[in-house]
Amino acid sequence: MAVIQSMLLLRAAKSPDNAGVQHLVQETDNRIQAIALVHEKLYQSQDLSKIDIREYISELAPLIGHNCGMSSENISLSLDIEPVAVLLDTALPCGLVLTELLSNALKYAFPGEHAGEIRIALRRNDSGNLELVFADNGVGGPPKFDFNAQTTFGLTTIRALVEHQMQGTITFENAHGVRCTITFPDTLYTERV
Repeated sequence: MAVIQSMLLLRAAKSPDNAGVQHLVQETDNRIQAIALVHEKLYQSQDLSKIDIREYISELAPLIGHNCGMSSENISLSLDIEPVAVLLDTALPCGLVLTELLSNALKYAFPGEHAGEIRIALRRNDSGNLELVFADNGVGGPPKFDFNAQTTFGLTTIRALVEHQMQGTITFENAHGVRCTITFPDTLYTERV
């Protein structure tokens, strides 16, 4: 992954004035870092199948925020993550979804010098599934904005990961910012090691 990341950064360096290339490289680099971090956590773990999702998200969110230019002076990040050991097959799509949500929020929710807060919470609900809530108090979408009708790469990726790979459900609320609630089982996969 480090080789791919280096190749992308070299490509971006050849086109410093091309905003499209710079943006694409940054988004791809964020995705690579989400994948690399989950593997790093796995290698540091005593268990070669599971990682602590709280530890992973606690490192991933500030990393992606920093990469997207999040300033702690304008935007605060609040995490409320239960310590849950999950398999790599669950942690990886969860991290990629969070990467997309966070980069979208930092791109659209806080234009200019608009200050605000991003909150990420994860807990096990009463039915035994995991519930991930991502919320910002930014400008929100336009009235009657339909997240499910959007065909942008980020939202399409989020829906595909949640619905197909995680076998979960996803809802968006557009009031006083954006709130995304994802409910998914962590029992789809079995340990391999």
